[in-house]
Amino acid sequence: MLSNPACFGSPVAISHICPTCRACDANVACARSAEQALLRMPESPLLKSERLRIAVVRQALTSAPLGAVEGEGAPRAKPNRLPLSAQQEEFIASLPQQVASMVRKLQTRGWFEFARSEMLAGRNPGRNDWQKILCAKLIAGGVSRKDLALAYESQLRMTPGSAKVRVSKAVSVFTAGGLLVELSSCLYLRQN
Repeated sequence: MLSNPACFGSPVAISHICPTCRACDANVACARSAEQALLRMPESPLLKSERLRIAVVRQALTSAPLGAVEGEGAPRAKPNRLPLSAQQEEFIASLPQQVASMVRKLQTRGWFEFARSEMLAGRNPGRNDWQKILCAKLIAGGVSRKDLALAYESQLRMTPGSAKVRVSKAVSVFTAGGLLVELSSCLYLRQN
């Protein structure tokens, strides 16, 4: 049985753009181990950012395109970006333009999978105020569109019309990313 390399599980060492990591037989297990190592550390904004980076690394290492050799049709890897599959591109193209733009940006950054794992662990992954509010409501057990609009009005000082538009876009983005489900006029965190 082969042992893991010395860098195994190191959050600072693993990278999906490193040819050595991509070629390593233990890369997926290494990324999971790196995630677990980060969970044992005290919470901080830097740690949250690093958990997102490791989520991107893990997603990239488990996707087929990055395993291909560059020059053979493989998309060029970027440090914190994931290539989209043809199916994902097709789905995003079917969305309204503003929603599609936001979904593409969040999907290529690996944010949706990261956000789900953070919320299931009780941590708020929101990067901007509207995300933070929606994530907090989902973590707390759910929220109606009306109550979410009221939260946006009071906390973000939006007009009722602006809050209603923001709720519509937020629900569309989170639904497209597989983060929420709407049942009986209430928004809930999608568990799987």
